[in-house]
Amino acid sequence: MINSITHIIKDCSRGNEKAYRKLVDLMSPMLMTTAIRYVSHEDAMDVLQDSYLNLFKILKRTKLEEGREVPYIHRIVINNCLKKIRKKKIDFRISDNQPFQETAGPIILDELSVDYILKMINKLPAACRLCFQLYEVDGYSHKEIGEKINISASISRAHLSRAKKLLQIEIEAYNEAEKIKLVRI
Repeated sequence: MINSITHIIKDCSRGNEKAYRKLVDLMSPMLMTTAIRYVSHEDAMDVLQDSYLNLFKILKRTKLEEGREVPYIHRIVINNCLKKIRKKKIDFRISDNQPFQETAGPIILDELSVDYILKMINKLPAACRLCFQLYEVDGYSHKEIGEKINISASISRAHLSRAKKLLQIEIEAYNEAEKIKLVRI
């Protein structure tokens, strides 16, 4: 896939209109999935459109590093999601009842379905969900997260810690419910 994207992007940079359509058709499912992790479905569609407009402007004046096109496009989508989120004014303040300490150990998700994990993540408070996704899913450092959403690295760490704790509580509740089901059988 990456090889074909490299060729399609080269064609896009030459102004080939069919290549633009191919790129959109090929990349949209993956990019939409990324956008929906951050914003609503409706906002994700706007983000995707803005991201393609940004990409096509960039392609007219800059050559992307070969083999790094997909991560670059992915970052454009994330940055546009963050712009959308900034407009919503998420409250990143930490209250006294929010845990600061790191969780005791790694969260083990082997037994859970992807859909259930996504539902758990989507239930997190907005600030926790955003920091969790940027750090754990997309690989940003706390410093980068702070720069992107205008908070300190320590606030990012605190929200990540809280997100992990909330997910751990949810997983433990799920495991308890599963044990009860097995006892009843």
